[in-house]
Amino acid sequence: MSTTSVFWSLVRHELSSTGNRRKSNRTVAREWWMIYMLVAAAAGLAAMLYFALNHQLHLPYIWYATLGAPYMMVMFGVNGIKREWDNETQGWWLTLPYPRSWLVTAKWLAGIIRALKVMGAVFVAGTAFAMLIGFTISGYSLADVESFVVVGLNWLLPLAGFSPLLMAMGMLLAATPYTRLRPLSPLLWFVFMSVCSLFYQNFEGFGFRGIVDQAASTAPGLLPYPWEILAIIAAGWAIAGAFIGLIVHLLHKKLSF
Repeated sequence: MSTTSVFWSLVRHELSSTGNRRKSNRTVAREWWMIYMLVAAAAGLAAMLYFALNHQLHLPYIWYATLGAPYMMVMFGVNGIKREWDNETQGWWLTLPYPRSWLVTAKWLAGIIRALKVMGAVFVAGTAFAMLIGFTISGYSLADVESFVVVGLNWLLPLAGFSPLLMAMGMLLAATPYTRLRPLSPLLWFVFMSVCSLFYQNFEGFGFRGIVDQAASTAPGLLPYPWEILAIIAAGWAIAGAFIGLIVHLLHKKLSF
């Protein structure tokens, strides 16, 4: 089997590994959490339909429900590492006959793929819901649906570009407590959560309009960002690579069981 095939086998293994023994032993089973989430989603949809029927819903406002997406990506990274310790499989994972750079990078790529799948599913489901409202409820039109789609793309595409950085941040947050750098863990959480909050701000120096401003606009433009946003995303990828290298180093030289 080629080196590339082995590596992608590790990525596929990570994509299929979702169980967490510690969470499964909690009082509230995973199935019940799924039921709670479905009930909450149904209640949210019912509320939006109610406001739409009363012509009080500006469709792009629906994207406000995804404002926690950057934190979700960080937690995907956290769970990828933490799951090994929760399941007490960290010894098995770290002694696999592959470079630790492969093991860590496979988790990182699997987390990015999983997050992109979730964002894609949310975009498709949200667009379908907006089209349902736009084409069936009087007072809404194709222009409203177009505004919804534009705001969604303006929010999700940059977020996808930053996903490698957010995933690496989460993995570093999760790995640090199991190393001799444990005392720095609270500080890292504070710094990284502060960085996530930047996604809700207006980077006026770069002409970046926040998601809240765009959703409130009556005619948002598609991808209203200057070229600097690409430079920022590229810098984020470079920082993500540095984080991955640091995680590999910590798990190789600074591990503390």
